[in-house]
Amino acid sequence: MTRVGREFGCWALGACVMAASPSLALADEPTALSIIVDRGASDITYYLQMPAEGIVPLLDADPAKVFSDDGAVPIVAFRSAGSFVLADALFSGIEAQASSSDVSFSSMSLMLHPASERLPFETPIEGIIAISVCNVDYGFDALMPADLTLYHGAFADGVAADDAVTLSFPATGRAPVEVTLRHYQDGRFITEETTTLRDGGTLTLAPQQATTLAMPPMAFAALGLTLLLIGGYRATHRETLGSA
Repeated sequence: MTRVGREFGCWALGACVMAASPSLALADEPTALSIIVDRGASDITYYLQMPAEGIVPLLDADPAKVFSDDGAVPIVAFRSAGSFVLADALFSGIEAQASSSDVSFSSMSLMLHPASERLPFETPIEGIIAISVCNVDYGFDALMPADLTLYHGAFADGVAADDAVTLSFPATGRAPVEVTLRHYQDGRFITEETTTLRDGGTLTLAPQQATTLAMPPMAFAALGLTLLLIGGYRATHRETLGSA
């Protein structure tokens, strides 16, 4: 596996702490979500933070995609497959739509970090760090899903900067969830809003006028390099899987 593959697959080191059965490990209701949205002239990227135990009630995900029969995470399989493969599967229940074009989000990475070591999560560069850096302890037996935070990043090309994008979540019978949205345009902060996502509800990522607070040049360069490396890794990895 390439260095990029190891970096974006190493979340499984923390994921294998899930040692209880799926039915006992997951919460009945998700809690709050935090989403960072960064839009360019023809692309859109989002970073999502949520409690790991809310995977099933929020996404209507199959626990078998995350847990083995004994409740553990198959670390070797996830490392070889790449965390974006799992992320695509888990988030497949969210439907994206733009007012003037089709939208197809591709996952960049999915990470699990200890909730006790909560990472800064307000800017695009902090979103990049959260999905690309492993900061887990090696006391696997000590942590459970309730002790973990999930971080996910995805991007889509061919979306005009003035085109509103909606994310429709599956209906699972869950309670409403509070969502904090932080909007950026080309790395420039626009606004922050808090909304309620009802069961089967929709979030709108609407374009707005950017402020003059720009992302530092090095941070913006890091974002471009990260997307380039992720795209190259995804393409190389899929070719490897196809020839296997």
